[in-house]
Amino acid sequence: MGDFQDAYKITSGDRTGKGVTGLPDTPGLSTGDMQARFDSLGNLAIDKFNAVVDAVGGGVINDDTKIPTMKDIVDYVVSMGGGDMTKAIYDTNDDGVVDNATLFAGHTPSYFKNQYILAIPTTGYTEETVTIWGESKTMQVITLTSDKDGNALTNFLADMVADYPINLTGDIDDFKKLYALEIGLNSVTVYMEEAPTTAFNVLIREA
Repeated sequence: MGDFQDAYKITSGDRTGKGVTGLPDTPGLSTGDMQARFDSLGNLAIDKFNAVVDAVGGGVINDDTKIPTMKDIVDYVVSMGGGDMTKAIYDTNDDGVVDNATLFAGHTPSYFKNQYILAIPTTGYTEETVTIWGESKTMQVITLTSDKDGNALTNFLADMVADYPINLTGDIDDFKKLYALEIGLNSVTVYMEEAPTTAFNVLIREA
Protein backbone atom coordinates (compact mmCIF):
# COMPACT_ATOMS: atom_id res chain seq x y z
CA MET A 1 0.00 0.00 0.00
CA GLY A 2 1.33 3.46 -0.85
CA ASP A 3 2.07 6.33 1.51
CA PHE A 4 -1.14 8.12 0.54
CA GLN A 5 -3.35 5.20 1.59
CA ASP A 6 -1.32 4.64 4.77
CA ALA A 7 -1.69 8.30 5.73
CA TYR A 8 -5.41 8.71 5.21
CA LYS A 9 -7.21 5.35 5.63
CA ILE A 10 -9.18 4.73 8.83
CA THR A 11 -7.60 1.84 10.69
CA SER A 12 -8.84 -0.31 13.55
CA GLY A 13 -6.45 1.58 15.83
CA ASP A 14 -8.13 4.85 14.89
CA ARG A 15 -11.48 3.42 16.01
CA THR A 16 -10.22 2.20 19.40
CA GLY A 17 -12.03 4.00 22.25
CA LYS A 18 -14.64 5.50 19.96
CA GLY A 19 -18.36 4.78 19.64
CA VAL A 20 -20.55 3.09 22.18
CA THR A 21 -20.18 -0.54 21.10
CA GLY A 22 -18.95 -2.61 24.05
CA LEU A 23 -19.92 -0.15 26.76
CA PRO A 24 -21.79 -1.61 29.75
CA ASP A 25 -25.49 -0.92 30.23
CA THR A 26 -24.54 1.74 32.72
CA PRO A 27 -21.37 3.29 31.27
CA GLY A 28 -20.74 5.55 34.23
CA LEU A 29 -19.92 8.48 31.89
CA SER A 30 -20.98 12.07 32.24
CA THR A 31 -23.47 13.47 29.76
CA GLY A 32 -20.69 15.29 27.90
CA ASP A 33 -18.46 12.20 27.76
CA MET A 34 -21.35 10.07 26.52
CA GLN A 35 -22.14 12.58 23.79
CA ALA A 36 -18.46 12.60 22.79
CA ARG A 37 -18.48 8.80 22.49
CA PHE A 38 -21.55 8.93 20.23
CA ASP A 39 -19.94 11.61 18.01
CA SER A 40 -16.41 10.17 17.97
CA LEU A 41 -16.75 7.83 14.97
CA GLY A 42 -18.50 10.49 12.89
CA ASN A 43 -15.84 13.04 13.82
CA LEU A 44 -13.10 10.55 12.91
CA ALA A 45 -14.60 10.13 9.44
CA ILE A 46 -14.95 13.91 9.04
CA ASP A 47 -11.35 14.52 10.12
CA LYS A 48 -9.98 11.90 7.72
CA PHE A 49 -12.10 13.22 4.86
CA ASN A 50 -10.90 16.76 5.46
CA ALA A 51 -7.30 15.55 5.55
CA VAL A 52 -7.77 13.95 2.12
CA VAL A 53 -9.32 17.16 0.77
CA ASP A 54 -6.34 19.14 2.10
CA ALA A 55 -3.96 16.73 0.35
CA VAL A 56 -5.54 17.38 -3.06
CA GLY A 57 -4.06 19.99 -5.39
CA GLY A 58 -0.86 21.98 -5.34
CA GLY A 59 0.42 20.78 -8.70
CA VAL A 60 2.21 17.63 -9.88
CA ILE A 61 5.03 17.16 -7.38
CA ASN A 62 7.25 14.34 -6.19
CA ASP A 63 5.23 13.56 -3.06
CA ASP A 64 3.19 10.36 -2.84
CA THR A 65 1.21 11.66 0.15
CA LYS A 66 -0.45 14.19 -2.19
CA ILE A 67 -2.78 13.80 -5.16
CA PRO A 68 -2.98 16.30 -8.06
CA THR A 69 -6.26 17.53 -9.48
CA MET A 70 -7.15 16.85 -13.11
CA LYS A 71 -6.34 20.50 -13.87
CA ASP A 72 -2.91 20.04 -12.25
CA ILE A 73 -2.27 17.06 -14.53
CA VAL A 74 -3.46 18.84 -17.68
CA ASP A 75 -1.39 21.96 -16.88
CA TYR A 76 1.67 19.77 -16.23
CA VAL A 77 1.33 17.93 -19.54
CA VAL A 78 0.83 21.20 -21.44
CA SER A 79 3.87 22.75 -19.75
CA MET A 80 5.98 19.85 -21.08
CA GLY A 81 4.78 20.57 -24.61
CA GLY A 82 2.06 17.92 -24.71
CA GLY A 83 -0.57 20.08 -26.39
CA ASP A 84 -2.03 18.21 -29.35
CA MET A 85 1.19 16.32 -30.16
CA THR A 86 -0.45 12.93 -29.87
CA LYS A 87 -0.08 9.79 -31.94
CA ALA A 88 -3.80 9.84 -32.69
CA ILE A 89 -3.30 13.12 -34.56
CA TYR A 90 0.12 12.75 -36.20
CA ASP A 91 0.31 9.00 -36.78
CA THR A 92 -3.25 8.01 -37.54
CA ASN A 93 -2.30 4.66 -39.09
CA ASP A 94 -0.01 3.77 -36.15
CA ASP A 95 2.98 2.89 -38.36
CA GLY A 96 5.51 4.90 -36.35
CA VAL A 97 5.90 7.54 -39.08
CA VAL A 98 4.37 11.02 -39.03
CA ASP A 99 1.57 11.10 -41.61
CA ASN A 100 2.43 14.50 -43.11
CA ALA A 101 6.08 14.55 -44.16
CA THR A 102 5.81 18.26 -44.93
CA LEU A 103 5.91 18.80 -41.19
CA PHE A 104 9.62 17.97 -41.57
CA ALA A 105 10.20 20.49 -44.37
CA GLY A 106 9.52 17.83 -46.96
CA HIS A 107 12.00 15.31 -45.53
CA THR A 108 11.21 11.91 -44.09
CA PRO A 109 12.19 11.30 -40.43
CA SER A 110 15.26 9.29 -41.51
CA TYR A 111 16.73 12.50 -42.93
CA PHE A 112 17.20 13.86 -39.40
CA LYS A 113 19.86 11.45 -38.18
CA ASN A 114 23.44 12.16 -37.10
CA GLN A 115 24.89 14.80 -39.39
CA TYR A 116 27.62 17.41 -39.56
CA ILE A 117 28.34 20.40 -41.77
CA LEU A 118 32.06 20.42 -42.55
CA ALA A 119 33.93 23.53 -43.63
CA ILE A 120 36.39 22.64 -46.40
CA PRO A 121 39.32 25.04 -45.84
CA THR A 122 41.67 26.73 -48.30
CA THR A 123 44.87 26.01 -46.31
CA GLY A 124 46.43 23.29 -44.14
CA TYR A 125 46.73 20.60 -46.81
CA THR A 126 49.61 18.18 -47.29
CA GLU A 127 50.53 16.68 -50.64
CA GLU A 128 50.22 12.91 -50.69
CA THR A 129 50.23 10.22 -53.34
CA VAL A 130 47.31 7.95 -52.56
CA THR A 131 45.34 5.18 -54.19
CA ILE A 132 41.64 5.99 -54.41
CA TRP A 133 39.23 3.59 -56.08
CA GLY A 134 42.21 1.67 -57.47
CA GLU A 135 43.85 4.71 -59.05
CA SER A 136 47.09 6.32 -57.83
CA LYS A 137 46.90 10.11 -57.60
CA THR A 138 48.81 12.98 -56.05
CA MET A 139 46.29 14.85 -53.92
CA GLN A 140 46.03 17.71 -51.47
CA VAL A 141 44.94 16.03 -48.24
CA ILE A 142 43.59 17.33 -44.92
CA THR A 143 41.89 15.51 -42.02
CA LEU A 144 39.08 17.31 -40.19
CA THR A 145 38.09 16.36 -36.64
CA SER A 146 35.40 18.98 -36.03
CA ASP A 147 32.52 20.55 -37.91
CA LYS A 148 32.25 24.15 -39.06
CA ASP A 149 31.11 25.20 -35.57
CA GLY A 150 33.99 23.45 -33.79
CA ASN A 151 31.98 20.45 -32.58
CA ALA A 152 34.03 17.25 -32.37
CA LEU A 153 33.09 14.53 -34.84
CA THR A 154 32.15 11.94 -32.23
CA ASN A 155 28.88 10.43 -33.46
CA PHE A 156 29.95 8.97 -36.77
CA LEU A 157 28.59 5.54 -37.60
CA ALA A 158 29.58 2.98 -40.20
CA ASP A 159 26.85 4.19 -42.54
CA MET A 160 27.74 7.89 -42.53
CA VAL A 161 27.95 9.23 -46.06
CA ALA A 162 28.97 12.39 -47.89
CA ASP A 163 25.61 13.74 -48.95
CA TYR A 164 25.84 16.92 -51.01
CA PRO A 165 27.55 20.33 -51.12
CA ILE A 166 25.92 23.29 -49.39
CA ASN A 167 26.78 26.97 -49.00
CA LEU A 168 29.22 27.12 -51.87
CA THR A 169 30.77 30.53 -51.23
CA GLY A 170 33.11 30.77 -54.20
CA ASP A 171 33.38 29.64 -57.76
CA ILE A 172 31.84 26.26 -58.56
CA ASP A 173 35.27 25.18 -59.76
CA ASP A 174 36.42 25.10 -56.12
CA PHE A 175 33.90 22.38 -55.35
CA LYS A 176 34.88 20.49 -58.50
CA LYS A 177 38.38 20.10 -57.03
CA LEU A 178 36.93 17.87 -54.27
CA TYR A 179 37.92 14.34 -55.28
CA ALA A 180 36.87 12.20 -52.29
CA LEU A 181 35.88 12.19 -48.63
CA GLU A 182 37.08 9.35 -46.39
CA ILE A 183 34.89 9.06 -43.30
CA GLY A 184 36.60 7.67 -40.22
CA LEU A 185 35.30 6.98 -36.72
CA ASN A 186 35.95 10.51 -35.42
CA SER A 187 37.27 12.33 -38.47
CA VAL A 188 36.85 13.00 -42.17
CA THR A 189 39.84 13.06 -44.53
CA VAL A 190 39.39 15.39 -47.49
CA TYR A 191 41.11 14.69 -50.83
CA MET A 192 41.35 17.66 -53.19
CA GLU A 193 42.91 17.69 -56.63
CA GLU A 194 43.94 21.24 -55.75
CA ALA A 195 43.42 23.29 -52.61
CA PRO A 196 40.32 25.47 -53.10
CA THR A 197 40.69 29.22 -53.35
CA THR A 198 37.47 29.79 -51.41
CA ALA A 199 36.10 27.74 -48.53
CA PHE A 200 32.86 25.80 -48.92
CA ASN A 201 30.75 23.44 -46.84
CA VAL A 202 29.67 19.84 -47.32
CA LEU A 203 27.12 17.85 -45.36
CA ILE A 204 28.02 14.50 -43.82
CA ARG A 205 25.08 12.54 -42.47
CA GLU A 206 23.98 9.08 -41.42
CA ALA A 207 22.64 7.15 -44.40
